Amino acid sequence: MLLHQHGHYQPDSIGGLELEYSTEKGSVVASAFSVSPSGNQLFRVPMWDIYALRSSTGGYPWTIDGKSSTFVYIKNAADHAQQYFLDVKYNGGVYAIGNKTIGAGQTVTYDLRELRDDQIRDNRGRLIPLNVNSGQVHWSKVGGEAGVLIGRSEQVDVALGISSNYACINCCGDNPDQSSFQVVPGSWTAFVNDSVYFTATVQYQDCYGGTSPPTDVSDAEWTSDNIEVADVGAGVALAQAPGTAHIKARWQTQRYYSTGDGGGGGLDGGGGGGGSCNSFNVTYDATPATFAVFAVNIESDVISVQPSGTAGTNTATIKVVTEPPWPNQSVSLTLSGGTSLGGHVSHSGTRPLGTLAGTQGTTNAQGIFQTTYTSPIFSGSVIISSTLNGHPAANSLEVLVLIDGLSELGASADYSLVGQLPTHPSNHWGTATALTNLPLIAGDYLNQFPGADILHYNDMSLVYGGKFDWEGSNWCSSCAHAEHRIGINCDVYSGNVPTSRWSALTRIFQLRGSPNYGDETASANHWHLRFDQ
Repeated sequence: MLLHQHGHYQPDSIGGLELEYSTEKGSVVASAFSVSPSGNQLFRVPMWDIYALRSSTGGYPWTIDGKSSTFVYIKNAADHAQQYFLDVKYNGGVYAIGNKTIGAGQTVTYDLRELRDDQIRDNRGRLIPLNVNSGQVHWSKVGGEAGVLIGRSEQVDVALGISSNYACINCCGDNPDQSSFQVVPGSWTAFVNDSVYFTATVQYQDCYGGTSPPTDVSDAEWTSDNIEVADVGAGVALAQAPGTAHIKARWQTQRYYSTGDGGGGGLDGGGGGGGSCNSFNVTYDATPATFAVFAVNIESDVISVQPSGTAGTNTATIKVVTEPPWPNQSVSLTLSGGTSLGGHVSHSGTRPLGTLAGTQGTTNAQGIFQTTYTSPIFSGSVIISSTLNGHPAANSLEVLVLIDGLSELGASADYSLVGQLPTHPSNHWGTATALTNLPLIAGDYLNQFPGADILHYNDMSLVYGGKFDWEGSNWCSSCAHAEHRIGINCDVYSGNVPTSRWSALTRIFQLRGSPNYGDETASANHWHLRFDQ
C-alpha cells in the first residue's frame, strides 16, 4: 500500500504494486488494470521501470470538467527522503507549493479540484481562482543526489467511468537559475533588538526554457558581513547595534546535464529526449539583502526640573534622536506617571504631569525631533516615552520634578511634629535654613518660658516640594497651602501658646530667620513662617 502526504485528498482504494524482474533493466513492459465491481469502469495504468528512467521530472495537462478532476501522483522510489517542487500553471497565474520533502517509498497525491474548490493557499498565499478549470502541471526533483522520483497524472470522472493517464517525462530535471537566487526582502529597516526573518528564494528553469515561480530554499547557509550590527542564523537576523549589515545566503546544490544521444543536451540545458541525465555540484551565492539597523533614544538636557510656580528652571529640552541619523520619520511622545509621587499618597483624581510643547512631528535632517517639556506644579517623577514610526524608543526618560536639597526635620523633645495624614504622611521637609532655625526657635521659647508646652510644628513641605494640596483637595492647584512649595515655610500651632506670650514668640521668629512670618492665628490657629532661603 502506498503512503500519501497528509493534508491532500486521497481517492478511495488507492493501492501500490511493485514488480521485480531479473532480466536486463528496461527489458520488461508492464501495466496495471483496475475494474469496478459493476464492470462498467476500467482504468489502465502503465507501470514505470525506475531503472530505465533518465530523469525525475514531468509535465501534464490538467482539467476540471463537470465532476471530473485531475490527480497528480509523485512517488519516491529511493530508500531515502528527497525533495521536489510542483507548479500548477493556468492562464493568468501560477500556483506553487514550494519545495517539499517526500519520504522513502512514499507517494504524495494532489487533487486539483480540491486545491481549487477548497481555496487552499500555496507557499506564497495564492489561490487557484474558482473560475479556472484547466492548465499545465509541472514538477521536478530538487537536487541531483541518487534516487528516482516517479510521477504521473490521472484525469478521472467517476460518474462516467472515464480515466486518462499521463506520464510525460521531460528531459533532465529542472535547474536553479543562479541569477534568480536572492535574499527576500532585499532591503529592510529595523531597530536594535528586533528579529527579522529573511528567506532565500530561487526560480527553476526546465529544459524547454520554462521558469517556475520563486520557491524557498530551506537549506541555505546564512551569514552577515557585520555581525556587530546584525547576526543571522537560519534566516533570522538579530539587530544588535546601529549601522548597516548585508545578509547573505549560500546554497550548495546540483545541476543536471544530459549526455549521450539526447539531441542537443548540455551542461545548462538538461538535454533532449534521449541519453542519460547526470549532475554536478554547484555553489550559489544569493544577491544579499541590505539590513539597516537604527537605534532610537530619547534625551533631556537636564535630569530634573523644579515644579511650576516656583523659582528656577521648570522646563526641559527633550530630543528624540536616531542613530544613524534618519530624517523625515514620524515621532510621537507621551507622558505617564513615574514611581515617585513626591510625597503624595493614595490620591484620587488625575495627577497633573505637565505638558509637552509638541507631542508629534518628524525628525529633521540630523534625525532629531525636539520639543520642550514644562513641569506641573506638583512634584514627583514623570516618564516621557517616544515612538518612531510606531516603534518604541530604546529607552524611556524619567524626569524628576522637585525642589533639590530639601531634608526632613528630625524629631526633638523641644517640639512636636504634627499634621501627618494618610495622603501626606511625610510633611516636614525644608531647606537648610529652615532646619537650622526651627529647633532654635523651639529652644529659645522654652528658655524664655521654662515649663511651657512645647511648640507644635505642622505642615512644612513635602518630600520633593511643589504644591502641597491640603487635606481633601487631591491634586487641587488652587486650594489652600498657596506656599509650602520650596521648603521655607512651617505652620506653628497657636492653640497651645498663651496669648500673653505671642509677642515674645513672634519676636523669636523674627530673630531666628523668619522676619516675614504670616499671622494666621485668627483664621487658622497658626503662624505661617517664611524663612530666608
